Amino acid sequence: MNCTYRLKTNPGNIMNIYGLDVSLNGFTHDCKQNNIAFIEDGESEGSVFCEQRSYSLLYSSCSNELDFRYIVDNEAAFLSFGVELYIESSERPSEWTCGKPGVTSPQTTIRTTPFTTPTAGVLVNESVMFALEEVESDICFDSSFNYSCPSGYTLMIIDAFHGVKKQASNQCGFVQGDCTQEALSTITQCRNDAPNCYLAYSTRRRLAYCSDNYADYLHITSQCV
Repeated sequence: MNCTYRLKTNPGNIMNIYGLDVSLNGFTHDCKQNNIAFIEDGESEGSVFCEQRSYSLLYSSCSNELDFRYIVDNEAAFLSFGVELYIESSERPSEWTCGKPGVTSPQTTIRTTPFTTPTAGVLVNESVMFALEEVESDICFDSSFNYSCPSGYTLMIIDAFHGVKKQASNQCGFVQGDCTQEALSTITQCRNDAPNCYLAYSTRRRLAYCSDNYADYLHITSQCV
């Protein structure tokens, strides 16, 4: 399969393209056989991806349109499930860098600096629509949390895992050194393009990776996009 699609938004806008799940090559980052590419006008190859299994910004367009190429030469690649993207259209800022985040290319590149905070609160409305910083929070056993984004944003759960406290004296919440195990089912609970999502940790989970101990908390990384 070798398909090319033309992605286009309103004149004066740009596109931020997020990878929700890009799994084309069985966890191998050799993208020769199966890949996707974002190709600006005047380019021949563009920026190529084949494995990106955590939610992240893949590419920011330089104009309001580009080509999206999807190639699959090896359909038997083990643990390859396809591509799921989220495309955000926003007004092009007066000073704009574009391309692949944090990678040197012929275009000026966008540099991203991760930022986290221990609590997640309700955010006020924003007038300029850019993806907000990632937020980390913990849900203790028998507790819940209602995640909320400003009007016009969509909530994305980027990562989720259960954790067992390394020391009984630690408060509920992730501490470096805790035994953790991914909670993939939690990530999918908020995939409905809504600005908010209610999550609870009400049923105690045994973690096989942590000697069958019960998880003390659910750790969430979220972002408003």
